[in-house]
Amino acid sequence: GILSAATGVPLTISSGLDRNLDGLTSDRADIVGDPELDHGRPREELIEQWFDTTAFAQPAIGTDGTAGRNIIDGPGFRNVDLGLFRDIRLGGRFMLQLRAEATNVFNIVNLSNPGTGLNAPTTFGKIRTAGAMRQIQLGARLSF
Repeated sequence: GILSAATGVPLTISSGLDRNLDGLTSDRADIVGDPELDHGRPREELIEQWFDTTAFAQPAIGTDGTAGRNIIDGPGFRNVDLGLFRDIRLGGRFMLQLRAEATNVFNIVNLSNPGTGLNAPTTFGKIRTAGAMRQIQLGARLSF
């Protein structure tokens, strides 16, 4: 078996617009409140609002946003892969190997990162995708 676990990646909240007039749309948003929300809420609530979206606002024209880099953490990741193998001697040089392999064997839902662009209200703070679900592969191998 293989166990993989990781904390969420740090995310930067952007305005999505060129507010400081430098020709780039990667300007940061203004922070106007506490963006932290309890991550122990039901999954339906988490995917609709990973962080408090009202804690951010567009900066004034000609200014840089006040939100720092990497101030929000995305969802973590947990995964267990498992492989089972059985060798059966069939006599002489023949051997049969039966295999069962599973990725994400416990079918853990690993949420993707939320939208971080303040100019996209349909995805801002919302999670719209998740990692791969459980996959199982069965096989047999005859060696001679």
